[in-house]
Amino acid sequence: MTQQLLAGKIGLFFGVANKRSIAWAIARAWAAAGARLIFNYQGERLKENPGPATERPRFQVVPSQTVATYITEADERWLRTPGRRGQQHVDSVMRKFRDPDDDYLDRWDLLGL
Repeated sequence: MTQQLLAGKIGLFFGVANKRSIAWAIARAWAAAGARLIFNYQGERLKENPGPATERPRFQVVPSQTVATYITEADERWLRTPGRRGQQHVDSVMRKFRDPDDDYLDRWDLLGL
């Protein structure tokens, strides 16, 4: 049995151009290690389908504007919410996108292919 080193982790990938890109190879390795994957695409940039459904792991395909809106709103909520001891939260570069209902799971149709 293969150890799932990334089980429970989520990887967010930007700029996967096609199945020959480095990002695609890394994504496949992460998926094999148990990670859930989220991809951000830039409209027409991701036109070439990475491969048949039987070859690829499951992906979160989320439009970049959806990610941007979610991240902005979550960050604003975080900064408005007091910390455990009532102190103000400090802004950081760390951001998380959550799709708990899998609304974007394997939503390749969003790419308009």
